[in-house]
Amino acid sequence: TTDVHKIPATIVSRCQRYQFRKIDPDDCVELLLEVAQKEDVTLDKPAAQLIARLSEGAMRDAYSLLDQCISVSKNVTEEVVRESCGVAGNEQLFEICEAVLYSNCASALRVLNDLIENSKDMGKLVEELIQQVQAQSAAEDANDRHRQTGFAAVFQRGQDQPQHRCRQHDTGGEGQDDGRKFVGEIFENKA
Repeated sequence: TTDVHKIPATIVSRCQRYQFRKIDPDDCVELLLEVAQKEDVTLDKPAAQLIARLSEGAMRDAYSLLDQCISVSKNVTEEVVRESCGVAGNEQLFEICEAVLYSNCASALRVLNDLIENSKDMGKLVEELIQQVQAQSAAEDANDRHRQTGFAAVFQRGQDQPQHRCRQHDTGGEGQDDGRKFVGEIFENKA
């Protein structure tokens, strides 16, 4: 149980207690690559890293995600993982970041609509965007312009552009979901 405090002391005294920790992502990647090799499956290292990140340190979840990907293809690439797990591709992440930086609501909403139509998970999309922004912040903190990723270049271009306020557009109907609201809030808070 995760609620040990709810168990009476008379029961706790008769039980062994194990505190499980999250598995380090590098260890998770190694284990996934070993399993893939034993199962005669080709697993790219970037795909294994994505699975490790999506599993959030839970090896059982990582194995389940790998099985899910193997059911799609015996050659598991990062694209196969993204498609199987409902995660947006890097291109869509770039487009959303660029749209936010340039206050282009229409472009951001177009990308979000495409992702929704393709049944992508909006919660995972927000997590991916947050991770990319955090990675950019770390790169800026280190003042290491040579190691910046594609996102860093987009962010750098955005810092050089004049900032314009963009109001959240009412797209109407059933399509208003968390993803659209999230992007709208970013644009509203940006100015």
